[in-house]
Amino acid sequence: AIYDAKVMTRGDSMTTFAAWSLDSTRVMIEPRRGHRKKLFLVFTTKCQACLHNLPNWNQLTKDVSSDKVSLIGLCQDSLFRFHQFQQKNETHFPVYSIVNDTIVQWKYKFQLYPQTVLTDSLGKVLKVWAGALTDSSMDAIRNSVVDRATP
Repeated sequence: AIYDAKVMTRGDSMTTFAAWSLDSTRVMIEPRRGHRKKLFLVFTTKCQACLHNLPNWNQLTKDVSSDKVSLIGLCQDSLFRFHQFQQKNETHFPVYSIVNDTIVQWKYKFQLYPQTVLTDSLGKVLKVWAGALTDSSMDAIRNSVVDRATP
């Protein structure tokens, strides 16, 4: 049941996994690659809270520096269903389907939607926001992606 679902917690680690791009190409998602933090936007097209989060996630693409963080959408639905969804709902971030990979869904606890997962450049989870984002959640995300360790 959904109330039993858990999400990742601070310190959990993400490693490379496969997903499908919108043009049906298999791609490798590499949370540990590069020097940027990653913000994973996990959703399904059938979820009202996910629809509520879309404008917030789209806003984050404008609010956060792409030099500091990569925004990556992970959709639990088939590419066909996502294409139908995208005809009515715009996304300003790259989206990949993980529908065929139940191992990824369980390993990274992607059973509760929506989730916004922030990792550092080594794939370690820094914070997870589960459910619809509020104004205070959005502020917390913006503050979390700012690099404070400037020597």
